[in-house]
Amino acid sequence: MEAPSPAIDTATGTLYCSECYLPLHPDPKPEKLYIFLHALRYTTSLGCFETDIPEWAAEGWKWDQA
Repeated sequence: MEAPSPAIDTATGTLYCSECYLPLHPDPKPEKLYIFLHALRYTTSLGCFETDIPEWAAEGWKWDQA
C-alpha cells in the first residue's frame, strides 16, 4: 500500500498530512541530528555492549548547538 500524497497549501507552499491535516516539517540536515544514549551498558541475548562515560556526561559540559 502506498502512502497518500500530502496536501499542499498553494498560497504558502506548506505541506499537510492528507489524513490528519497537521503541517509536515522538512527533515533536518544530518549534521543537526543528535542522539544521547543514557546507558553505559546494554545486555541482550546477543551479548553485553559497554562504553566509557561519554563527553556530554562530564560535569560542566556545554552543548555547542552552532
